[in-house]
Amino acid sequence: MKTLGYTFYPKDWNSSDAVFGLTLEERGFYRELIDLAMLNDNKTKVNVKLWGRKYNAIESVIQDILDSLLELELIEIEENIVFVPSCEKRLSFIRNGKKGGRPKGSKTNRKVKRTNNLIGKQRKKKEENKIEIENELLLNNCLTNTKWLKFVANSKNMKIESVKEKLIKFESDLRVKDDEKGNMKEFKNHFINWLNKQPSSTWKKPNYF
Repeated sequence: MKTLGYTFYPKDWNSSDAVFGLTLEERGFYRELIDLAMLNDNKTKVNVKLWGRKYNAIESVIQDILDSLLELELIEIEENIVFVPSCEKRLSFIRNGKKGGRPKGSKTNRKVKRTNNLIGKQRKKKEENKIEIENELLLNNCLTNTKWLKFVANSKNMKIESVKEKLIKFESDLRVKDDEKGNMKEFKNHFINWLNKQPSSTWKKPNYF
């Protein structure tokens, strides 16, 4: 897909809870994947070895970052192909000819249409297979997810044990309100928003001068 560039929205980037939970290293690699998605029509082949050489990083570090991005649902990987959901809307404009795409009805457009239909069917099937999960089970999954707890603790300058205590209190508040989240993404996003509104427990010496 030939294109000179694409629009990037810093406000959306900075307001994303998932992106906020990333380390600086993870943010950098995620931005590289976004660029690759725009260049490769969202069909970037996973090549940990090549990326390790290109970005001067250990292969195990690259794999850990991919796992983190998958956990936060910032990317999807199927049949060794990386798909970045946030890029799909902009790419659809290019495919439809609104930014230099081929004329409507061309062979390329028909092929893209078939691909989009396939992706749509796969996503619909994935949505239909989602199981509603109780908050208590979601809480237990979060409490045992060491990697995610570490991300949250580092981003909020907290200890992991403190994050766990906040999670337990958060789930208790939901129970009082009879508010069932039903899935992990919604539970985590609501927890991060709730945590942002909690008063800091760190006491600082007043500065009178």
